[in-house]
Formats: sequence, C-alpha cells, structure tokens
Amino acid sequence: MSMDQNNIQMIPTARIFPHPDNPRKDLGDLTELTDSIRAMGVMQNLTVVPWADVNDEAPPVEGAVVTLIGHRRAAAARAAGVPALPCVLKTGVDRKTQMSVMLLENLQRADLTIIEQAHGFQMMMDLGSSVKEISEKTGFAERTVQRRLQIATLPEDVFGKSDLRIEDYVAIAQLPAKQKKTVLRAVGTNNFKWELKHAQEEAAYDAAFDELLPLIEQTGIPKFDGPDNYQHWKDERLLGTDIKELAAKKEIKQPADLTDVYWMRESRYFYIYRKQKRTKNGKPAKSTREIGADRKRAEMKEIRRRMYESRRAFIKDFTAEQKNKSVIERQFMKGLVRQWLGYTGVDYAPLWELIGKKNKNGYSRPPMDDVTEKLDKGEGLTLCAWLLTGDSKSRSPYYEGYGTTPPYYNENSDDLKRLNETYAFLCELGYVMSDEEKAMMDGTHELYGKKKKKTE
Repeated sequence: MSMDQNNIQMIPTARIFPHPDNPRKDLGDLTELTDSIRAMGVMQNLTVVPWADVNDEAPPVEGAVVTLIGHRRAAAARAAGVPALPCVLKTGVDRKTQMSVMLLENLQRADLTIIEQAHGFQMMMDLGSSVKEISEKTGFAERTVQRRLQIATLPEDVFGKSDLRIEDYVAIAQLPAKQKKTVLRAVGTNNFKWELKHAQEEAAYDAAFDELLPLIEQTGIPKFDGPDNYQHWKDERLLGTDIKELAAKKEIKQPADLTDVYWMRESRYFYIYRKQKRTKNGKPAKSTREIGADRKRAEMKEIRRRMYESRRAFIKDFTAEQKNKSVIERQFMKGLVRQWLGYTGVDYAPLWELIGKKNKNGYSRPPMDDVTEKLDKGEGLTLCAWLLTGDSKSRSPYYEGYGTTPPYYNENSDDLKRLNETYAFLCELGYVMSDEEKAMMDGTHELYGKKKKKTE
C-alpha cells in the first residue's frame, strides 16, 4: 500500500466514518484535541479508504469513506464542527492490510489496552495472517502475539471485573476447560489467587497423568473398577508415589505377577495394589463412620497444604519490603523474643532455599553465616520474620482425630494461635485470605461439621 502524501484532498466531514474494526474502542478524552482543532484546524491529514473496501452494505451517503489513520482526529474534528478534512484516499487495500495499519498506527501513537491488542491480533488471524506476519507488521515478539491471542479466547465478561495483570489473563487462558470455569467465577473476588494457584496445580497433575497413561497401558495393569468404599488399605501396595515425580521418571516397573493387580489415581498420587484375599480371621472392615472420618482427614490435609503453599508463595513473591520495613522489623523482633523464650520452632526448609543450598538430611539447621550474609545484603528479612511467627507445613487450626473421630476445630490449640499471628502479619503486608482460609481459621468450614461452642 503506497502512502503518497501528495494525493491529499479535502473530504467533507459528513462523508467520513469510523472503521468498524479499529482496535481502539475507547477514544479517550477528546476535549483537548477538539479545542486544538477548533483553534488551529487539522494540521495532519487522515488516511481513508472507500466505504466499499470495508463494508458490504450500501453507503449511508454518496462518496462515503472510512478512516484508516486518524480515528481520533476525525471524531474531534466532527465535535469541533470542521466542515472538511484533508485526507489521503487509498483504494484496493485488503482487510488484512487495513487491520495491520490500524494496529501499528495505534501502537505508535497511543498505547492500546491489552484486551484491545488481543482482539486486534485475533482479527488479523481471522483475516488469514500468521503469528509471524503479525509480529513482523506490528513489531511485537511472536511470543507476545501468542500470549495476546490466548487472552482473546477468554469470555468478554471477565474483562473489567478486576485489575488483573497481563500474567493473570494469560494464566487463565492457558488453563484447561475443567479448571478454567472455576477460576473465571473467582475473578474479582478475594478467592482469585487461591483458585488460580489451585487450578494450575490441578492442571499440572492432570497433564502429568496424561503422560503416564501410555506407560500404564504398557504394563497391562487394569484400572480399579470396584466400589467407591472399597478398602484399599487391606490390599498389598506395590507402588504409591507422586504423579509428577513418576511422570518425570518416565518408567513404571511392571510386577512379575499381574494376578489381582490393579492401579488407581487418588488426587496427586498414583497407586498399584494387589488384591489380598479376605478371610474371616482377617482385620475387620472399616465402618462407614471410619471411612467418612478418613475422607475428611484427607480433604482437610489437602486444604492445609494449599493454605501453606499460598502463604509461602506470597512471601516468595513479596517485593515491597522497603514500604513495609517497620511492620517487618517489628514482627522480626517479636519472633526473636519468642524464639529466645523457646515458644516456637522454625521451619528450616525455606531458609535452605534462601541460601541456595540443599538440606541433605532434611532436619539440620542451615549455616548461620550463610543466612546472615543474605540478611547483610538486604535479602530474606521478610522470610525470616514470617518463619519466626512459627509458620510451617504442619501447622493446622484443627485436631486430626483418629478412628471414627473426624478432624475438628481446635480453638484452644497453640497451632491456631500461631497461625492467627501469621495471617495477621501477612495481611498487614497485603495478603488477602480466601473464603476457604477464613472458614478454616474461624471454625466455620463445612468439613468441621457443627461448630463447637467456645469454652469459658
């Protein structure tokens, strides 16, 4: 398309119409531009194309044209009452080229929103452009174009509900349909981060399990097809391992004898069992109450893990240390006093991660010199303040229970007091508790059953 600036003609403003596919949907505040045009006139020509090159229906007026470049100027000139505008009329410009010209013009002159970019790129794809072509014509990296195209797949009602970051939109778009539905419902609520992280974890385990399926089929082991209340604990466990770890190994050892062998998946774990004969003198079957209590324990253990991982992720990604220096230092000193008095322990795993070394036996303390070196460099203070609240994977606001006794809210436990302090500290730094975390902490979660009255 030639942009010959010598072919300028004055076209009546009444014959100039906006392009229906212009990626900029919001023209913004035109007051200043309108005043300038009213006082000085239009100092730069517009680029327009014939109505027939854009629209199939009959033109609203004879000689109608559509703006390709100068969308805001045309609108401001119309508001200023300018009768005619200087235009370069281009003919024979295909829709794909029109889209790329409008996108490039908007990107150079004023930033489009992420959503406008996404829909603009999608329009170019619909018109036959490839990711590489869009990248070359707009100057965006191919990876950026691909990420914007992912965002364009999201339903319209998700936009504008919350000030999500570009990473959040991309993360939602990348989720499988099963997990995406739940996360979309949480957009704009306190539960968004919580649900997004959980959905990403689920999706990762589902993907790992899909990788395992061919390996499982090669073993010839059938999937368990018995009743939901089948008591697997009575069978011989041949394998029980984390699905992602097993997928990474890319190998499942086949038992020499496949008699009565079956496999099953339970959340994040893959199991292979061999059925054991039930005898009259064997262990008695678990009662319905015991099975129910076991299930509650498993569910609450998973929630507890998610709560800890959410707290850990917040600290790991926290960057506003300088802004919250007084809060962090106060909590740090408070934790040191408690540690000195022997009221709480410290989870050393995050400290090993901080100094970048491996904890060989899983229990030893990290070298003090390495930790203090990090603190001297201004690193790790928030992490240490958090750890000194006593937070760890094992902290829980409930009593585990055993046998037929299901877990229940333990309002007088030291764990609950420590966790309340942890959450108070994190929330002061900007952490937002999900509804599930709140319910677990105040004893109202449905898994607790009827909330126990507080003792006097």
